Amino acid sequence: MAYIKTNWIDNATMLDDDALNKIENGIGALDTDKADKAENVSLKFPPSPLVGAKGDSNGTTGNGTDDTIAINNIITYCVTNKKKLFIPDGIFRITSTIIFTCEVSGNSPNTSIIFNDSTSDGVKIESNHYYSIYSNFGVLGKINSGNGIVLETNTSYIHLINVHSKYNGLHGLYSHSSWANTYTNCDFFQNGGLGVYCMSLTADPGLTNATMFLNCKSRFNGGTNTVTTDADLKGGVKIVSAQGCYWIGGVVESNNAWGFIIGGSLGGGVGTYGVQIQNVYMENNPNGATVGGNVKVINGYWTNVSVSKSWLAYGADTGKTGYCFYVATSASNGIFKEEDNRFVKLGTGTGTKYQGFTNALPKKNVSAIMMNQANASDLVTTIATIASGAVFMLTGTITMKRNSDNTGATYPFIASQLEGSTLNVSLGAAIVGTTTAPPTIAWVGNDLQVTLQEYCWGHVEIVDQILIPLADSASITLGTIFGDVMQRR
Repeated sequence: MAYIKTNWIDNATMLDDDALNKIENGIGALDTDKADKAENVSLKFPPSPLVGAKGDSNGTTGNGTDDTIAINNIITYCVTNKKKLFIPDGIFRITSTIIFTCEVSGNSPNTSIIFNDSTSDGVKIESNHYYSIYSNFGVLGKINSGNGIVLETNTSYIHLINVHSKYNGLHGLYSHSSWANTYTNCDFFQNGGLGVYCMSLTADPGLTNATMFLNCKSRFNGGTNTVTTDADLKGGVKIVSAQGCYWIGGVVESNNAWGFIIGGSLGGGVGTYGVQIQNVYMENNPNGATVGGNVKVINGYWTNVSVSKSWLAYGADTGKTGYCFYVATSASNGIFKEEDNRFVKLGTGTGTKYQGFTNALPKKNVSAIMMNQANASDLVTTIATIASGAVFMLTGTITMKRNSDNTGATYPFIASQLEGSTLNVSLGAAIVGTTTAPPTIAWVGNDLQVTLQEYCWGHVEIVDQILIPLADSASITLGTIFGDVMQRR
């Protein structure tokens, strides 16, 4: 077969900036992507006469081209022409804060990176910029830079997907009086302050609320210096003067001092209400601080805080104290709920599972699992603490089974104190299964304690509680029923 020679090279047209922009965005890779990709403008190959950013830094101070002006000009073009900004692979060095006023996407948070080589904040998302998506890029700071990502007042209905904020001098994410925002698969890593800081001030027209973190990570934040107060703003996640905040799934670990700091008011009685933490792996210890742990609920203006279905490792190195839960006891506090969690104690220092929980309002817990695995001694745990003079009734069940063959039984119990009488408790006959050695339940002072036999595991469930306080100081505290109590040799 003879081939016909053509002058295809002579007839070729040089690619212009628009064509390069399309190639950079992957036009033609998949037909279904064409419409979406055509809306993107690449930082490296914007339309003429714009000058593209270089993205040639290695992420260290002073290295690479200063891309600040180029990025700002391209963002202005995107806003004017209703385009989306695309960050290709590269490390784009900036020397002042970049304000995103259009939607932004990249290839990956590990390859599409904004490097903040300044002492100011890295990236801000403009106020009143609603219903926008930011995805697949990273913000990299340095030891003396500001916050990584800032959501300003009234920034709402924003969705960050697979965005990383790392090595910033202050906080990885600073959400200031913004609301109805969602963060999915985001990672806040090794920032000098907090990984995430959600807060509101009464001077702001907005209030941080309806904020959701889905499968996010906050790790190794807060440095290693000694942290003495919550005002130092170091650790994993702090939520203050905010309402309706949810952290579902993900990891909060190895943060200095505390993993979660919740509660309080920054002014005008704007409290912290409705914070839910669920299905999270937590392993936080003091690091540089002498005291720390997984969850601290601080004094003042909070209620309806819950931690559930999570795995919590707690403890500390020698000479330090690590708490699993530390709940404040001021009169302005409300209900703290902890249920169906799993616990393991680590470290050679002091590990305390719970501290506080003596507030006059009830702390509610629906169930707890106590593990006494391969341990040749009885396991005793306090499931409730009663204030002197309280009139109350608790009903529930205790299940105890052997580790070896999972045989055992479930027993009902009633604990009560009538007006003018003493504390009473009784354990009924087995309602499910049989065993020759049932658990025991008894009052030790004002503590209601359950004892499991050696080599057994157990489950305690509070079925109902009735409290009739005679005075402000009279209370029943169920907050000391805590998920898995694991004893390991």
